[in-house]
Amino acid sequence: MLVAEMDAAEIADLQNYMEQLSTQVEEEIDKLLPAVDDSDESQLYEAMRYSIFAGGKRVRPMLVMTTNEILGGNPKRALRVAA
Repeated sequence: MLVAEMDAAEIADLQNYMEQLSTQVEEEIDKLLPAVDDSDESQLYEAMRYSIFAGGKRVRPMLVMTTNEILGGNPKRALRVAA
């Protein structure tokens, strides 16, 4: 089904689904990246976080998670791959 063929409720459901996946992926990325601290590498960590969290729609992670769901895979393992 094309988005143009969806009614308002279906579009809202899709948006909600995408927001949930995006939140899960963002949280996983946050866990995987080093925290900014007082170490010598702090500027590097800050730059890494800035570039990763600067925005974007996270389409590839959503494709990973959705494909995993359709195929009945393990969501926790797929989340790490998506991140």
